[in-house]
Amino acid sequence: MDQPEKATAPAPKTKKEQPKQKSIPKDQTALELKDKGNEAFKKKDFQTAINYYTQSLKIKEDAVVYCNRATTNYKLNKLQEAEMDATKCVALDHTYAKGYVRRGIVRRDLKNYEGSVSDIEKALVFSNNKEFEKELEKSREALEKANKATSKRMVIEELDEIEEEVKKEEPKVEVKKEEKIEQEEEIEDLLTPAAAMLVKSNTDQQKQNTSHSSQQQKSQPAPKQAPQPTPQPEEVKPQTTETRPAQQKEKLEVPKIPSKVPTQPPRTSYEFERVIKDLDNDGVNEYVKIIPPATFKKIFKDSLSEEVLVRIVNCIDSYLIPNSEHERSVDILRNLAQSPRLDVVVSMLDDEPLDVLKNVFDSLVKAQPDNKDLGALKKKFV
Repeated sequence: MDQPEKATAPAPKTKKEQPKQKSIPKDQTALELKDKGNEAFKKKDFQTAINYYTQSLKIKEDAVVYCNRATTNYKLNKLQEAEMDATKCVALDHTYAKGYVRRGIVRRDLKNYEGSVSDIEKALVFSNNKEFEKELEKSREALEKANKATSKRMVIEELDEIEEEVKKEEPKVEVKKEEKIEQEEEIEDLLTPAAAMLVKSNTDQQKQNTSHSSQQQKSQPAPKQAPQPTPQPEEVKPQTTETRPAQQKEKLEVPKIPSKVPTQPPRTSYEFERVIKDLDNDGVNEYVKIIPPATFKKIFKDSLSEEVLVRIVNCIDSYLIPNSEHERSVDILRNLAQSPRLDVVVSMLDDEPLDVLKNVFDSLVKAQPDNKDLGALKKKFV
């Protein structure tokens, strides 16, 4: 038998070959995602904006996008994430002023007031913006309030400790009420009725004598006094600088009493600046000497200022090096060099403090010719 022919399956329809799409450049894609993020931010759809910014950053890292995402995280009160994004922003572009301001505002909300002041000061180096100045004023006021509160709390704690010590040292004297009452009753019992009558009569007699004498004084007329001649007014000469009494001259020339140098090193840069404002050069030298060199890094970590650096360098040049404290001088400079603000502060120095810095390193090189670290350390300052 003939076998039936199997039906042949129809040949599959071939799809029309589609033209290959041109790949969109990565930069263009990242830019489009950033723009979509900006649109979502304007609509206050912050989470969607963060998603777009994140996709854009996966394609290409960009300082502006990091700053935008930091701002969006700040709007959602994600302060830690906002600080991290702002840090990445300024790491990619250390001249981007808005990145420093954004991190400064976030750090202010995180109560890192010193870091906040430092960041906004950096921003003003790269951009003279009035809004940045307002933010800096807010951070400085917050820092001042925080330092006052800390100082007040420390004083209260010290007073409490002193009070406790005094209480421990003072002997406790307890007077029982029962004993006092018994003593009064014993005194009353010693007085007989006759003695009590005598005491009362003496008291009444004294009162009568006092009232009688006062009535006599009122009844007697006051003695007449001879008329006194009317004093003639003397001619008053105006006092000039030459005729002014010597005592008044002395009062005008009051010598200024030097401020007392603290016996404890500062714990913050704000405390250091507050103290040295009232000290002369000798006082600053004594104050710097009591600060352990290793603590300079911690004290001035994020808040090294031009004035502070100049005063410390002057102390090294005029006091520590002449007294052969070369190792201490190097340790102080080495710890100050670890401040992130050093480059900014040095760039703002005038010629005179820069000459002092050069002189300091020249003196240290002569004193420690075998110290190989001085060359690298000098490059950070000069």
